[in-house]
Amino acid sequence: MSQFIESLSPDPKRAIRRGLKGLENEEGNIKALGEDLAGHYRLKIKNYRIIFVRDNGSIIRCVYAERRGAVYERYSAAIRQK
Repeated sequence: MSQFIESLSPDPKRAIRRGLKGLENEEGNIKALGEDLAGHYRLKIKNYRIIFVRDNGSIIRCVYAERRGAVYERYSAAIRQK
């Protein structure tokens, strides 16, 4: 995920870093995902989506980041291939 963030221009990169920092305090546009992504959450930041899980209740692990659109289908396909 860090490669994706580093590939962005400065403004989106700053916005995503601020958004990720806000997760520490449960801040931001967060939504629980359903169906085959149950147990996952998404953080919406501008035109980007960060998919994350909560490990052991207090640890947040960001697992995927991409521009909005097909982000959920791409991530679902990736975890089905594992």
